Amino acid sequence: MLQKKSISFLCLVISFIVGKQVFSQEIPCSQIRDDTLWLCCGTKILLDNELVLISTDTIIIGDDISRVYFLKDPYARSRILYDSLKSKAGKTELTKLAYQLLFPESGAVSKNNETLSEPPEENEYLPFADRTIQKIIIYVDKPFDETQPNLTWARLSRMGNSLHRTTRKTVIRNNLLFKEGEKLDPYIMAENAQLLRSLPYFSEAYLRPVADEKNPEKVDVILWAKDALSLGLDIYLPSSTLVDFSLFDQNFLGYGNRLSSTVRYNTAKSPVFSLKNLNYRIENIKGTFFYSEADYTNEFNHESIRLTIARDFLTTQTPFASGLSLTHHEKIQNIFTPYFRQDRLKYFNPSLWIGKAFNVYGDGQPTQLVISSSIDSRLYTQRPYVSADSNKIYYNSSNILLNIAISRNAYYKGNYIYQFGRTEDIPYGFLAELTTGPESYEYYNRTYFGFTTGVAKYFNRLGYLSGKFLISSYNRSGKFEQGQWGTHLEYFSNLYIYGPFKLRHFLTLNYCQGMNRLEGESVNVVKELDLLIAQPSDTAFYSGNEKLTLNYSSTLFTPYYFYGFRLAFFDFVNLAYLCGRQQFPEKNKFFSGFGIGAMVRNENLVIKTILLKLGFYPGLPDNRSGVFIEFSGIAPLNFFNYKPHQPLISKYE
Repeated sequence: MLQKKSISFLCLVISFIVGKQVFSQEIPCSQIRDDTLWLCCGTKILLDNELVLISTDTIIIGDDISRVYFLKDPYARSRILYDSLKSKAGKTELTKLAYQLLFPESGAVSKNNETLSEPPEENEYLPFADRTIQKIIIYVDKPFDETQPNLTWARLSRMGNSLHRTTRKTVIRNNLLFKEGEKLDPYIMAENAQLLRSLPYFSEAYLRPVADEKNPEKVDVILWAKDALSLGLDIYLPSSTLVDFSLFDQNFLGYGNRLSSTVRYNTAKSPVFSLKNLNYRIENIKGTFFYSEADYTNEFNHESIRLTIARDFLTTQTPFASGLSLTHHEKIQNIFTPYFRQDRLKYFNPSLWIGKAFNVYGDGQPTQLVISSSIDSRLYTQRPYVSADSNKIYYNSSNILLNIAISRNAYYKGNYIYQFGRTEDIPYGFLAELTTGPESYEYYNRTYFGFTTGVAKYFNRLGYLSGKFLISSYNRSGKFEQGQWGTHLEYFSNLYIYGPFKLRHFLTLNYCQGMNRLEGESVNVVKELDLLIAQPSDTAFYSGNEKLTLNYSSTLFTPYYFYGFRLAFFDFVNLAYLCGRQQFPEKNKFFSGFGIGAMVRNENLVIKTILLKLGFYPGLPDNRSGVFIEFSGIAPLNFFNYKPHQPLISKYE
């Protein structure tokens, strides 16, 4: 911790000691008032390039306010945003800037019913463009605050931190896209900030350039990251007879690798305990951004073993990407048409791909032209009888694909979308890709054609809107088969502020139609309806050739905070219209569901969000109960991004 002389260059620092009760009544803690910044004991800040823990209540007056960057406000759990503070904070540019730094999780102060939009992340770094990076300074915070005044919780915090291995700084440096001595690029900085926040073992991460007072052409870059407790236990309880227990470490030994295991308890099977999944993943090998992964999965009559080594197009600074995957499958396949049956299968699936990206620089974020190719095979060792005109879905096959893509991907920085206040990176941009190539079947050859395009943008008055369109098919001797086309739209509103409460609306529209599909192929609406299905064979009731789904939900983020745990409520309405139900007399059918629920999450932990949901689904087929109660852990949803990727055949799902 810095000594008092380390901050003596401030224009004015007045330290005072008062009782907690008097302070909370008369002076707003960690706020700007009358152009004065009030700091409370326990507040953690960056002052230029030094980390400072405020050990006694302090005020700062003058231009030096702009040099303060808040990392942790210990009183955030009970802080109330007053409307009058907005006018006070907006008097000068300095106090306005300091307020925005002080409240990073709410973005800006808002009046009741006002909505908040999200600025592009690179805007934060534009004032420092083309300055030389002379030093990179890294700070890593432990998951829990040990300086809490409550002795019991301080002890628990120390106990939690003792179970955690702090992320090694070499791991963090390996995830940097820039080096000392290079010119600062705002778009690379924005990409790198997003990359750091996407790492599962950080609960938060910031990159902040600080200008050198002696040489304005140089900057120091401060990297502050807060570790999340990497050890976690998840419990998934879809029914009274089925429970999954998952134990994992997202930051094994502080190296950023993941080790996880899931055990399933199922009273409907013998033995009741079984190993569902075992996974080990090594991230960013030697700073190359290659990862390797070994995975074993056994779920719902599908057992697989997979080995992978690959590097994706993570950023615009990734010129090459490639991957090799080897997977062995044993499964029981459910076939619903022309009648229900179960086929036993064994097959081997090797896959290899490589791609090259070319940056086409324009104004601002570069656009990428990407050329990639892949070879993917499926070789059966056990399957039903096949012939030239039967069981075509079980043919041995090999695909060689060529993909040409144009991509532009950047990020807005927001919060209170899928997380509970931490910074979230919202992708915007576009992606258009054409995929084609020959496929060799046992009895004939054919050619695959696929086109996908997507675009996303944040509209200040409307909110975030993204759309995706795809069409694909095989051509065999001039005839098209196994085709599909569909569209996917996603929307979420601006953040509505109602006093200490925050509200956001979500809407998703999805359409998919199969064209000349093979016998036994179908799509289902189980995922869109968010149904709990105990047996895979139950999806037959929700399967067809064409589907249209609409999902609405809203999330109310509450101010209730209990030592890191935050509470949110939600409601939902799911609608689905299914066509082409060949195995049922009623070829077309409408499904609906609605309900309410609550979510609890602690951003200091890597455990999933705890969810309790009550759903009602009237008119379910086969006299099934239309009331669902779910208590489980759910992973935060991810945005569809517009980065180039491995050439793939569009899935019919």
